[in-house]
Order: sequence, then C-alpha cells, then structure tokens
Amino acid sequence: MITETDFLRSLFEAYAEGKLTRNAFESYFSEWQKRHGVNFDCKGSADSKGVYVHYRGKKATIQGNLLVWCAGIKAARFGRRQLDWQSAKSVFEFRRKVDFALLKEKLWKGGCGCRELTL
Repeated sequence: MITETDFLRSLFEAYAEGKLTRNAFESYFSEWQKRHGVNFDCKGSADSKGVYVHYRGKKATIQGNLLVWCAGIKAARFGRRQLDWQSAKSVFEFRRKVDFALLKEKLWKGGCGCRELTL
C-alpha cells in the first residue's frame, strides 16, 4: 500500500481516505520521523479540504509535492502589504524554515537594532 519513495504522501492520503486508523497513522508517522531525525512536535492532520503538517504554530498544506504555508505578512511596493507564502519540498525543510523564521523574529524583537540576522 505505502511505498518508501512517496511514503509521507501515501501515508497522509491513506489516512485522509480512512484506510488507516489514527493510531496506525501516528505510529507510521512517528517511525518515519525517527528515521529522518525529525522533531516529534511535528504533527499531521487531514480533513475534507486537504492534508496538513503542523509545526510550532504553522500549518502547511500538502499541494502536489510541496508543503505550502503562510509565513506572515511582508512589505510590498508603495507601502502595501502582502502575504508571505513559503514552500518546502520535505517536512525536514519545512521544519528548518519555520525554525529559522522564529529565530529571526526573536532576534529582531530582541532589541539588537539591526534588521540583519547574524549568527
């Protein structure tokens, strides 16, 4: 049923279609996370509108082979603001981008006086 090459996509689709119980889904997803070194606070969910991955308050939608989420609002031309849509090719990349954005936000709010991230 689930092949190793598209494991996560097949896993989420099987869960969304009701082919897997919640316990089986969590077990398979947890095992995949262990093998790929992913933090366990990354969760998956599905409903009639789509399949999602949740991590640190961000909710990414699986669209094709990408995870897509709104990272906030960014400045655009002429004082306008627009949504900052991000994408990742894997759960690992999604996690890293969210962690980096949170670190950058924390450093900016920390009163360093600069808008550049220096580590």
